[in-house]
Amino acid sequence: MVGGVSLVEVLVCVTILILALIPISTLFSSSHRIGHTARRHIAVTLQTQALLEAVAQLDTWELPAITPIGETTLLDDEQGFVANATGRWPQVVQYATRAKTADVFRKVVASRGADGRIRITVRSRWLSVAGDSRTWQTLVLSGFSSVRSWD
Repeated sequence: MVGGVSLVEVLVCVTILILALIPISTLFSSSHRIGHTARRHIAVTLQTQALLEAVAQLDTWELPAITPIGETTLLDDEQGFVANATGRWPQVVQYATRAKTADVFRKVVASRGADGRIRITVRSRWLSVAGDSRTWQTLVLSGFSSVRSWD
C-alpha cells in the first residue's frame, strides 16, 4: 500500500479520539451540575435573607404572639403552618409564599431574649440538585427585630 491509510490505522485514531473526548464530556457535565447547584444556593440565600429582613422590620405588635420562653414557630413551609397575626404579617406571609422556589422548605422561628429583643431565625432546607433526595442542604440566618422606642 502506497500513501494510503489502512482501516486499522483509522480505527486506532478514532479510538484515541473517543478516549480523549470522554473526560472532556465528563468535565462539561460536572461543571453544569456545579453551576446549577450554585445558582440554587444563591437563589435560596437571597430568598432567605429577604424573608428574614421582612420579618425583622415588623413592629412587635405585628408579629404573632411569641412565648417568653423557648421558640415560637411563625412559618413552616414543610408543615404548612402559618401563625396568625395582624398588621403587615399577612403581607410578609403572602410575599414569602409567592417568592418560594420549589423544593425549598423554610421555617421562621422567634424567641424573646432577656433584654426584650426578639431573635428571628429563618431556616431554609432545599435540594441542591432538584429531584435528588440525597442532596439536601440547609441554610440558617438569624437577626434581631428592630427595637423601636419612642420615649
